[in-house]
Amino acid sequence: MKLAQIFPYLSHLSLTPRQIAGFNRMITRGTAYAGRLTAQERAILIRLLREEDVLPGMSHVITEKVSAEKGHTDLPSLLFGVLAPDWAGLADACLGTVHEAGLNIAYTHGFILRRNREKLGVVLMEVELPPHLTQKALDIARAKIQERLSIIASEDAAKRTLQRQEARRLYAFTTVTDLLRGKLSADDLKEIMGDSGEALKFFMSRHESYINQRTLGSIADQILGNYVMKKNIRSGHSSLEISFQQVTYNSKTLTGVTVITKEQSITFERLMRLINELVSQNHRYDDYAYFTADKLSVFHVEMTNQQDQPIIPDLQDKLAEAIRVIPSQKETLGPTPGVELIRRKIVPLMIDEEKDIKIPQGYIHPHAPDHFKAIIVASGNDKGFGLEVVGALTSVPGFSAAMPDKPNIMTNIQNGKEHQQEISIIDIWIDRRTLFGIKRENWNDEEIYNRIEQAIKTIPGFGPKLRIFDRTSRALRQMRLKAVSELAEKLNIPGDQIKSLFYSIGDRCLLNPEITNDAIFAQVKLEYQAHNRLLSGRPISVIFEEMKLTDNDPSFTALAVAFRYNQDRLKGIFEAVKKYQANSVCRTDFEDITLLLFNLSSGSAPLKTAEIADLTSVLEGLA
Repeated sequence: MKLAQIFPYLSHLSLTPRQIAGFNRMITRGTAYAGRLTAQERAILIRLLREEDVLPGMSHVITEKVSAEKGHTDLPSLLFGVLAPDWAGLADACLGTVHEAGLNIAYTHGFILRRNREKLGVVLMEVELPPHLTQKALDIARAKIQERLSIIASEDAAKRTLQRQEARRLYAFTTVTDLLRGKLSADDLKEIMGDSGEALKFFMSRHESYINQRTLGSIADQILGNYVMKKNIRSGHSSLEISFQQVTYNSKTLTGVTVITKEQSITFERLMRLINELVSQNHRYDDYAYFTADKLSVFHVEMTNQQDQPIIPDLQDKLAEAIRVIPSQKETLGPTPGVELIRRKIVPLMIDEEKDIKIPQGYIHPHAPDHFKAIIVASGNDKGFGLEVVGALTSVPGFSAAMPDKPNIMTNIQNGKEHQQEISIIDIWIDRRTLFGIKRENWNDEEIYNRIEQAIKTIPGFGPKLRIFDRTSRALRQMRLKAVSELAEKLNIPGDQIKSLFYSIGDRCLLNPEITNDAIFAQVKLEYQAHNRLLSGRPISVIFEEMKLTDNDPSFTALAVAFRYNQDRLKGIFEAVKKYQANSVCRTDFEDITLLLFNLSSGSAPLKTAEIADLTSVLEGLA
């Protein structure tokens, strides 16, 4: 295909003819499917390959209106292009995402593109748009599909085995529901096995290893027990339900403890502290915790005693009695929802990852503005480094660290052998003045993450091996900051101020490869200009600018407001913008100056001139 046919679709990009020709040759040589691609499809694939050059190994998604000669006259169809490391099921996953959004696919291409020694998966889909679809609904659907495609197209081990797993899971689900049929009335059976019933929720939320390593009879008893206990609380018969079950786990018998309650004072942390006190040196094999829509807390722990035997009935009674006393006891430090969220959402993923690759896993969690937590999952010779981590962190000026709780031990069977994993939680308190100096504009949370990681990396035999869960996103942010800082230097804007303004912008914008560095810099520059106007003597500075993050995103009005901090003035600003659709707001503080950056729209469009004039008058009146 001639470059002259492709170039019109790429003229708005900063690609040279030589680059376009190079990518075009790569397509021609990389797939036998190249001859069937239209000029627009080739152009999208060139853009995808360019993104792969910038951010290799990631999933990339581009959406574009189909060219006029092929599309509709009112709302043209959309062309979605996906490029990602190839894995079995990529095309099906992309098609399912579009269908889930309620849109129909006119045609699709799916093929492998060979690039040197790499195999990249390519999916091109033209999506039909129904005549009744409004522009606003189209923008929402397109953004939703593009976001989901970029997530689902990324390759990982779970997706490669998903089809295999689902077949086994379906067999287990069918067997368990058959067991339940003989134990329930018709009404209860309908409720427990419906689309939002207890059985389906249980299977959707449990890991495959959990299902495979327990007898289906044990699982059926657990589902039935949870249903009955919730029903008792919802009917008003009790506010707290406790049950103990025998759980067959491979060749072992575990004791399952389930607590379901509407008492807010019972948290998973308090429950675990109580269990560890009464059943010292227990072996914990699994646990889960979640909250229902009607605010019931559900906690479940499977464990054995110090001798790795089930908990005896007398001790079960003592434990139940102690749990019932919790609501009447005052919690000195209060519940820690941040830790419970980590335990439910992050730790299970860390446990699975460490189990698979045998490399210690770490996660840094911002518990409070000056209080971070480092969560570490390790096994084998990597266990037992908790105090070394505390020591390494404490040696950093501005950090103080402690490990107030004894690490938890999780035991599971892998390849017929016991595999023990240690979960440690380290508390880190930050003195920002010591760490960064007294100027608040130099304070930077990203640097706190880096210094925590760097300190742990100094521990011999452990630190260099530790894998930090969120390192990739931090690296992408730093790459983006460098590019934006270079744009600022051309306008002689100080780098230290750019850094603070940059980090006030949300990750969905900073980590989106579709949003250019220029688009991010435009937002940062607007805040900087508002700040400078305030320094010239104005009591409040207001600047508006119409912006667009990507070619496919709707335009919006960016509003930067700078003012000397005052609580009443801050409330007045937020009250003033309520009249419009505030899609996002970012905030930065420089000493006594507060900067706000709003993304505003009115009727899914930028603010009109009259609306801007009205809002300006209200905001300047707050001075």
